[in-house]
Amino acid sequence: GVGMTTVAYCAVAPDGRTEANQIQWTAEAMPGLRAFTDAMHAEGAAASGQIGNAGPGADPRGNQMPAIGPSRAFPNLAGRITRKATKADIDRVIAAHGNAATRAIEAGFDAVEVHLGHSYFASAFLSPKVNKRKDEYGGPLENRAKVARAIGRVVRDAVGDQIAIIAKLNMTDGVRGGITLEESIQTAKWLEED
Repeated sequence: GVGMTTVAYCAVAPDGRTEANQIQWTAEAMPGLRAFTDAMHAEGAAASGQIGNAGPGADPRGNQMPAIGPSRAFPNLAGRITRKATKADIDRVIAAHGNAATRAIEAGFDAVEVHLGHSYFASAFLSPKVNKRKDEYGGPLENRAKVARAIGRVVRDAVGDQIAIIAKLNMTDGVRGGITLEESIQTAKWLEED
């Protein structure tokens, strides 16, 4: 049978949804998520909840708020303009991952999967093709990986050793100028060390 199943993409914040009706890690979602984990446990399987912020992949029309990413861009994955994230935006999104991880424990999950792929928020910062920043979050990989690493650390701080933490990470963007395999391997090593 199935050893573990993952509830895919649940947003850590309203502006990070890929569509307006997507599950968010809110108090209102807890009863339904708890029913899911209880059902999985009753069948002898473990449950993982995915946490993330879609960043440039968010739906500004449905969310009624702008998509944010490392740099201003048009079109984003939803065909709209992505607003350049401020330091306050970055800090808010990182903290929201910790809050979501805490809610995952509350809902009975056995693991939390941190979404660091698909050109979503953290992945967009990792990509030299998307990330054109000139500040502490742009340029060399060490800077571009700061958001992903901070998310990993805040999640670890939130869950301790209560549940497992796994990560979804692009190995390559598949486009010229994007994330390379070597960069992804280095990022994965940093995440493991953190």
